[in-house]
Amino acid sequence: MKFLITGAAGQLGNQINQELRLIGVDDHDILAADKKALDVRYYDQVKKVVDVFQPDVIFHCAAFTDVEASEKIKRDLAYEVNLGGTKNIVNAIKDTNIKLVFISTDYVFDGKSQDLYEIDSHKNPLNVYGLTKSLAEDIVLEYKRSFIVRTAWIFGGSGHNFIEKMVELSKDHNKVYVVCDQIGSPTYAPHLASMLIKLALSDKYGIYHITNEGFISRSDLVRLAYKYLNIDTKVSDILTSSLQSSASRPLNACLSKQSLLDNNFELLAHYEQAVEEYCKKLKRR
Repeated sequence: MKFLITGAAGQLGNQINQELRLIGVDDHDILAADKKALDVRYYDQVKKVVDVFQPDVIFHCAAFTDVEASEKIKRDLAYEVNLGGTKNIVNAIKDTNIKLVFISTDYVFDGKSQDLYEIDSHKNPLNVYGLTKSLAEDIVLEYKRSFIVRTAWIFGGSGHNFIEKMVELSKDHNKVYVVCDQIGSPTYAPHLASMLIKLALSDKYGIYHITNEGFISRSDLVRLAYKYLNIDTKVSDILTSSLQSSASRPLNACLSKQSLLDNNFELLAHYEQAVEEYCKKLKRR
């Protein structure tokens, strides 16, 4: 099988590339395309790459993920990449048998529910980033050989992530302030990438929620990472409402993984195990 990865320079795309090689996929059967190799905003580029490489699976990871910039400064870019780019991918493969794995987000929900979000829960994004992803999902749903994967709080791949950012802050601060009312599941990029490949090798198309198991607040997640890294910086709780932010964020990012169980897939490891594994890697840097 041949695999095309869009957004391959990002932390998840890069990790999928690594995981494919770990399971023995030949280099010639993987096209890990960063923005320079494939800018999904341009249909001609997408169509050419698909026609020439002829992948069996596309992992569509390319996205504009800057939530703040998406609101105002780079609003058009968010639509062009997240919505337009996805439309280009779907149009380029509509007459093929290529499998499409689309990476979405918990931000398609408003986070106001007290319950877990199911795959068919009502979508109501609070910000432009979430809206572009929600609209892109609707396009992907029209393509029958597709997997829509909503995930949250990714860490551990290449590039910046929340935990790494807080570790960097601890080097210059005796105290950091972190929101305590955003609750969700951290998702370790290597674990997620491995599961995405398992999905892609199946024919169990549909919508999935994939995160590591368990739920935790943002502030407690930082405390956990600091504990594993022996960092003494104090973590003080603050409310999301106290932040000066142009983009609203969902408070409840707790996703039900029932669709994984219904299709006989294993759940990912608990987030504590994932964070500990990642922190061990950080120590070895």
